Amino acid sequence: MENQRENLVYYCSSLNFNYLTATTTNESTSIKPFSKLEEQDKVQCIVGGSKNNCLVWKGRNSLEFYMCGVKETHKHKIQNETIKQIKSGSLTFLILTESGKVYCYGSGNSTEIPLKNKNSTWKAVNLVPFFQKNKINVKQIEMGGWTNYYVSTEGDLYVNGWNSYGQIGNGTINTHKNLPVLSLQGVERVWSGVYARSFFYTSTKDKKLYACGANDHWHLSIGTGTQTSTPVEVKIDNLKNNTENNTFDSTSIKDIKVFDRHSLLLTTAGKLFSAGFLDYNGHGVKKSIFTEIQELKDKTVRQISGGKNFSLAITQENELYGWGFGNFKPQSDYTETKKPIKIELPEQLKRIPISASCSTSTFFLYNKSPNNSLLQDFKNLYESQNYCDSKIVLVENNKVEIPVHKLILELRTGLEIKEIEKLLNQNFITQSDFECLLKWVYYEEVTNLDKFKNILKILNLNFLEDKQKSFKNDLFKLFNDEDSKNFRLLIKIDDDEDNDECSGSDEECDEIPVHKLILLTRSGLFREMFENISIETNQVNDYSGKSIDSLEVFIKYLYTNNLELTADHDPELIFEELEDSVEYYQLNSNSNLKYELERIKRVN
Repeated sequence: MENQRENLVYYCSSLNFNYLTATTTNESTSIKPFSKLEEQDKVQCIVGGSKNNCLVWKGRNSLEFYMCGVKETHKHKIQNETIKQIKSGSLTFLILTESGKVYCYGSGNSTEIPLKNKNSTWKAVNLVPFFQKNKINVKQIEMGGWTNYYVSTEGDLYVNGWNSYGQIGNGTINTHKNLPVLSLQGVERVWSGVYARSFFYTSTKDKKLYACGANDHWHLSIGTGTQTSTPVEVKIDNLKNNTENNTFDSTSIKDIKVFDRHSLLLTTAGKLFSAGFLDYNGHGVKKSIFTEIQELKDKTVRQISGGKNFSLAITQENELYGWGFGNFKPQSDYTETKKPIKIELPEQLKRIPISASCSTSTFFLYNKSPNNSLLQDFKNLYESQNYCDSKIVLVENNKVEIPVHKLILELRTGLEIKEIEKLLNQNFITQSDFECLLKWVYYEEVTNLDKFKNILKILNLNFLEDKQKSFKNDLFKLFNDEDSKNFRLLIKIDDDEDNDECSGSDEECDEIPVHKLILLTRSGLFREMFENISIETNQVNDYSGKSIDSLEVFIKYLYTNNLELTADHDPELIFEELEDSVEYYQLNSNSNLKYELERIKRVN
């Protein structure tokens, strides 16, 4: 593929934010391509450690370790697993798979290593046996400075590592734990950071936010500057003006980043709050509780990141803001920036939706794998249970009805609904077991490998052995299946400006056959349009004014996440007409459509 040879990943070290506000040729402060990283279009995530190293997750289960964003040291693959999360600590990395298993990778001298045998592990990615031995399924991992956090599917928080400031959260200090111990129960999510000595979490019981650990710089937002070894409820300033329903609970929190002397909190509405030491918190003055950063008040922030003494924020408009400074050079070699300033991006990064990740004094900018938005859209479809047109009835526990989308389930398994239902009931499969299959069907997530293998055996499916079996390949087959398309997108072709609709006659419009469910799943605009038409209607007008050629290319993108032009297409026209499609058709914010357009423009 053409985009495999292009730079989608950049890094910056020796931070001086004043230099980064404009294009510069200064090698020590410029944002440079991570050119040694191959197949950059497969990158799912990058995390940086405290020594300016980074771990790159590519594809389904591949890991690559680099030192200082330049020198490659090791490549690994976790066989028969699908990675769900990777996190970085001080000298160690944690990896969580979809099956709920935890792996570790890093320095055997670190207390972070959750293993009995702490031999050097840089040469191998090691399974953490504690969770399997105790039959614990992990749903989330997080890492602080020398402390690891693991949230089980039951909401139990397990912790190992340093506890000098009470960051294990069980009421003790100076009781360091090499192996995980149960700390809290009823935990929904947990947050910490690469150089943090504390953590935040939300409770499943009351949906409130709590903090625990070091607080010598007031960054826990609990109203005092004292450390705490037991959780304390967090305070947030001016909440009623920053939430749609005048309430604030765990559903209002999108992300939290915890640093050495400050913390950031991002709401689902895109509002950014900060607390802590004045030099780093983005306010320019000390804040003892979370307070909105005024310089970004009029922006919608979609992602936050940061290192020991600096922070980054990316807005919905793909703008990058930074403040603070790098920590490993003398004071005279950098200029601190106490409030957010806009950073000038390389031209390549201006055209693609970027993500940011930071080590102690380095940040990485990258474009997530194009498959992310495709799988996320269908994960949202599965979790919402909207537009289900069929059901699987299981006989266990007086019958359980599980709503499904017939098109997706039959496409992905190659079996009819009734056949699936019969085989499941003959083998007394439970709802929980069947949901393991559905998560793979809709978005390729394997939450329990043993259960997944058992259902595959029952249904006589060989997905694990079939190298060509993937969600994207199946949707491509669906796109080419003209017989199953049940809907028509009508495009007006005459010049009557007083009427932008057409009835479907050959004289006044063209049409594109589609699967209605694909339009509903991938486009917010089409979802809004379908709310206003009868369920029996099998056609809808496109009001965009785009040509039939451009719309055909766009519809294929909705199925495949790729733009493909033929010799008959006019590239300049396609580029011009589809340039606003992400916003116009209300696509996923992680959509790679704009990058695909730039790629086509360069190729042609």
